[in-house]
Amino acid sequence: MKIKLFVLALITLTTTTIFAQEQRSKIGLVLSGGGARGIAHVGALKLIDSLHIPIDYIAGTSMGGIIGALYAAGFTGNEIEKYVLETDWEEMFLDKPPRSEIPYLEKKDDGKFQIEFGIEGFTPVLPSGLIGGQNISLKFSDLTSAVGSIQDFDKLPIPFRCVAVDLITGNEVVLSRGSLPKAMRATMAIPTVFAPVEWGDSLLIDGGFLNNFPADVLKEMGADIIIGVNVGSQLLKKNELNSLINVLEQTMVLTDYAKQKENYKLCELFIQPDLEGFTTADFDAESVREILQIGINAALENKQALTELKNKYAYISNEVIKEDLFLSERKVISSIILSGESSYTLNYLYELTGHYPNDTLDIIKLRDKVSNMKTSGLFKEVEYDILPVSGESVSLYFNLKERIKTVVHGLSIVGNESLHFNFLIDLLGIKPGDPYDKKILNEQIKYMSGLGYFEEITYFIEPVRENYIHLTINIKEKPLRRLRLGFRYDDRYKLVGILGLQTTNFPITGFRAEAFLQFAGLFKFDYIAFYPSRTFDIPLYPYVRISYKDVPIYIYDFTTGERMAEYDDRSWTIAAGIGHIISNTGVVKIEYNHEYVNIDPNFSGLDPDYFPSWRDNLRVIRGELSIDRLDNSIIPREGIFINAHYDASFKNLNSALDYKYYEIDAKVFTTFGKRHTFGLSGYYTDFTGDLPTYKWPLRGGPYGFVGMKIDQIEGHNFGYIRLDYRYEYKKDIFFELIVNGGTYNFKGFEGLSLLNKPLYGFGLGIKFLSVAGPFELIFSRGSRSPEKWNEFTPNVYFTAGFIF
Repeated sequence: MKIKLFVLALITLTTTTIFAQEQRSKIGLVLSGGGARGIAHVGALKLIDSLHIPIDYIAGTSMGGIIGALYAAGFTGNEIEKYVLETDWEEMFLDKPPRSEIPYLEKKDDGKFQIEFGIEGFTPVLPSGLIGGQNISLKFSDLTSAVGSIQDFDKLPIPFRCVAVDLITGNEVVLSRGSLPKAMRATMAIPTVFAPVEWGDSLLIDGGFLNNFPADVLKEMGADIIIGVNVGSQLLKKNELNSLINVLEQTMVLTDYAKQKENYKLCELFIQPDLEGFTTADFDAESVREILQIGINAALENKQALTELKNKYAYISNEVIKEDLFLSERKVISSIILSGESSYTLNYLYELTGHYPNDTLDIIKLRDKVSNMKTSGLFKEVEYDILPVSGESVSLYFNLKERIKTVVHGLSIVGNESLHFNFLIDLLGIKPGDPYDKKILNEQIKYMSGLGYFEEITYFIEPVRENYIHLTINIKEKPLRRLRLGFRYDDRYKLVGILGLQTTNFPITGFRAEAFLQFAGLFKFDYIAFYPSRTFDIPLYPYVRISYKDVPIYIYDFTTGERMAEYDDRSWTIAAGIGHIISNTGVVKIEYNHEYVNIDPNFSGLDPDYFPSWRDNLRVIRGELSIDRLDNSIIPREGIFINAHYDASFKNLNSALDYKYYEIDAKVFTTFGKRHTFGLSGYYTDFTGDLPTYKWPLRGGPYGFVGMKIDQIEGHNFGYIRLDYRYEYKKDIFFELIVNGGTYNFKGFEGLSLLNKPLYGFGLGIKFLSVAGPFELIFSRGSRSPEKWNEFTPNVYFTAGFIF
């Protein structure tokens, strides 16, 4: 009975408050752009919530527009803080789903190329930005799905505006209606960094170029009082303009500097966190936490001024929030009360909230659980109050409006050109009449984006009638042809370039072809044409392969370890086979190939009877297994990698030689405490029959056996174990310790037999990540040679670029 009376009083108080607020001045909140610096806005939102100040209008630009949109959509300051801290910002700024979700045939060339662009006809199509924004757009759609059907931003829980610039006309564009996630994406589209956003006949980019602090927009909306938070960069001095980021930030500040100063004057309260030393690009986890704390501190410094503003205009929030009363006190939950339109049981509510009767109230945990309930898609509304029962106990009062299962009434796909509607519907796995499930939709879009057909996939929903929606999928296809360029440098082959051309759906839908040309320090050409299912869900696919190589090979003395001879490994190969896709993990292939070898060795001073010219015609059956479950191809932290193959050459197939040999290379990585990564790898090879010199496996160097020269280990049978330790000093600087050891067996020349010879080596290295790929320097010591395995000599390796 007491609870009912309390609730009745609460309703009366709220009704009176609403009537009073209709007579008051309207308050607006303006949030500036600033990239990563914009995370500081969260501090002001948390303070506004804690003081129960109602916000009538919100306007923002760039990051201010993103955070403002979330607040306008109903997120609290605490909920936005939770999202900011839990987001993997580096993954957000990628255009691909996590590597584990990418089909193997798409990720097998990951980390080989520095540059990639499409080709239309014979004309290169350069990307309009370094980041297409696929993951960002999908995340915005996910976060705002509860208000996704609202096209008029005045009908959001708080009326909202964000600012962009039309790249075609150069005009400022104030976005007031349309797709909210698309507007969020448009307001942050920094030119050359993010691709512009198509909006009708316009191409929209970051609004910070013309109005980074849109207080004037709030005035036009009807705000009487404006609270402003500015996190934008200030004008730097001449000696501070010493980096690309600083110059870019200064350029953006200059374009609207005069307007910013005028808009500052419109604010009754102005908050400016001290973010000196932080740039717009500081999205690493440590910087995010620091920026967030600076924003909270700046807000608290203005708490008295904000309280005085609240008292001056008699602002009272519509929401009666009692959470802060219990932050420093231990309260026991006497009961949990459920009302509203919900079919869920109390026991299920206990699970959702993480609290049970007689538990001690954990306010932080409760806030997190309620935030999860709001974004789960299960409820239209989630409201709760903490009601005092006695000095030591409280009741939790929940009012839930359950979301009746929404049905997809209609479905449209916009933007497809070469891909058929039915094919796209099959990929999406959703059709009219199906229940609408946001989680399933997001998972399917992530799957689609990993297939390599699309630059961007976004969606929005429109209500048709109650519990029925129309789903629109917007896609932007990649060109049918993609050109990729890469390079690397190492101490053996010096500078090596790679050129890759990939075509899809030509000349028939689903057909794929890839050509790779390596040049400069060596020469290789590979062409493969295959016909996998377009969704990669049918595991078997046929392929043909043509390749040519002309690679300089050194032969090292088994005693001194010095180079004694060389030859060019030159051959043509044509092959046909069948591949079996192992989900996103790997592939198994079996092929028959015909290789024509044309080698003239240069073995000065050695008996030519042992080293003749080779003009062999080989018929080889090859089996190959590749497993790639690494989380990152360049700096792996977790996962395994296996590559193995078995070759068999038979004279009864008209092959010049009879031999069988196999190779297996395996690696596993794991990381502790975020900075300490351990890698364990192993390699083994063996043969039977007449394995020719030009088929000897070659190992040694930074990517194989550290301590010996690149490709110094050559022979018939050997294996080793390697242990790597990598310490992350900074996000792009790593220190490495490498230790390896193995055994070597060779019996190939008359009078020369090296059996069970041990080999040892270790190295210390430093690796630096750059936009051009990793740069690595390793100082090592290892066995001089297989015969003088217990004499150690130094070797220094320097590599740059990607591995291919």
